[in-house]
Amino acid sequence: MDWAHTIARRYLYEEADRIRLDALRKSDDAELAGLAAKIDREEVYHRMHAEMWAARLRDEPRFRNAVDELWPYALGVLEPEQRAELARRVGLDVVAAKERGEHTPELAELWNEMTEVRRSVPGAQW
Repeated sequence: MDWAHTIARRYLYEEADRIRLDALRKSDDAELAGLAAKIDREEVYHRMHAEMWAARLRDEPRFRNAVDELWPYALGVLEPEQRAELARRVGLDVVAAKERGEHTPELAELWNEMTEVRRSVPGAQW
């Protein structure tokens, strides 16, 4: 995976994650809403970092191509009713999503990166 794909993937994932957390914070379950708010506060700097790089690279052809290639997968991590909001936030059109369960070979590498902290303390309650 090249740098453009890495940055594009991080940016799209962070934006999708923000939408999921927004939905959970509005939950009728106070415990779930509180947990989502805590996670959201902890994710602020990750989002800022991803947004900063996306803004810097938005006119870079390799980054733009990576965003276009990854866009259907980004939509696929959200529920169908949340996809229009992601499209609005990143300025793209809603397209046919690559639904969860349709994985690229790069998933194993990304999954290892995204679950590194959780796996660092086996048995911990997060």
